[in-house]
Amino acid sequence: MTREALLYVPTAAIFEPAEYRTALQTGWFPLNKDIWFQSRSTRIDLQQYITRKSILKKSKEVTWRLWKPEPRILRPIYEKYIEHRGFNANNLTLEDITDNAHQILVYQRHNKLIGFLAFKTVQDAFLSVEFAWDYEEPELSLGHVSRHVESILAKHRKCRYIYMSSGYETCSLYKSEYSGFEWWTGFQWSKDVDKYRKLCYSDSQVEIVNFYNRFDEKEST
Repeated sequence: MTREALLYVPTAAIFEPAEYRTALQTGWFPLNKDIWFQSRSTRIDLQQYITRKSILKKSKEVTWRLWKPEPRILRPIYEKYIEHRGFNANNLTLEDITDNAHQILVYQRHNKLIGFLAFKTVQDAFLSVEFAWDYEEPELSLGHVSRHVESILAKHRKCRYIYMSSGYETCSLYKSEYSGFEWWTGFQWSKDVDKYRKLCYSDSQVEIVNFYNRFDEKEST
């Protein structure tokens, strides 16, 4: 059986503030305050975005406000989130997230903190740096409620797009559910939802091998 190997080398860059808009429009997204990375970026065209009636109804059960608390207050939420999603906390720490954001949007229900969104605005773009919630009441669909709130804030700030960072593997399928969804092909922004979803499913079938770890293992034996 023939097997293929694809070597993945992350591409990063540092841009001047005057270049940020062009960087976003060509598939780049900020990893932190200085470094940007190229990927299968995703965004929502707010001129095409419409909030579903069911989400509008759910949004009335949640209160939200702008606040930038200390990371220790958000940490329990973030830890529940990465555990539920099966993410590696070492890849992106809470400190990295809050440092990269301009503001934090916090969500509460019955005066209890249940989720947050770290975000920033770059000229006419609203950047969702990281969203997290505790999943204790999944029927709230807080992720979709947050997108509705983001659209309100973004339009108020005269933003044209909401950028949602990368779209890889099946965990990113939900991003394609929003009206106005677009994704970066590497050459242009596409509205082809079916192709995006096929790519995400294909991503999840790929065997990921860290050659550096394998080399270290051989050296230690």
